[in-house]
Amino acid sequence: MVKNAQNLNRRSFILSAGAGIASACGLLSACGTDDGPTTASLEDSPAVKEFERQANAFIDQNRTTDGEIYPKSAKDVYLMVKRFSFEPGQLRLDRNVAYRFRMMAADVPHGVWVKPSDSGPLTLTPGELYEHVFTFRKPGRYFITCSTYCGTGHDKMRATIQVV
Repeated sequence: MVKNAQNLNRRSFILSAGAGIASACGLLSACGTDDGPTTASLEDSPAVKEFERQANAFIDQNRTTDGEIYPKSAKDVYLMVKRFSFEPGQLRLDRNVAYRFRMMAADVPHGVWVKPSDSGPLTLTPGELYEHVFTFRKPGRYFITCSTYCGTGHDKMRATIQVV
């Protein structure tokens, strides 16, 4: 009879351990170890492809020898946002010039927050063009971060603007 009780205890332990592991996996998923929003990718949609073409043309036309993007005559700035990057990643802009930022999220919702600035975070819906005018009054370095959780690489999404 003791032997059956030991077998029952072993079975109970194994079942309890299995349930505990399953619960722990669920808890870890809820605590942010997942890959973030799981919406269907729009990267192949015509709107995203066209915007990406325009953004790449902007980057190619305004690239400097040091790799920064410096639109000396253009007042439109293109910013492609996707997991887990901003393109372009480095901009140089002139102070006291009103720049119209044309932005699009290619895959999942993203936030664009330029710091420091008078504007709060801007929310981008995948596949939709978003425009916002920024005028940088002071020279210095500004940072662009993603303000909407988009997956495990979210905290590494950064871009810089050097205002001269």
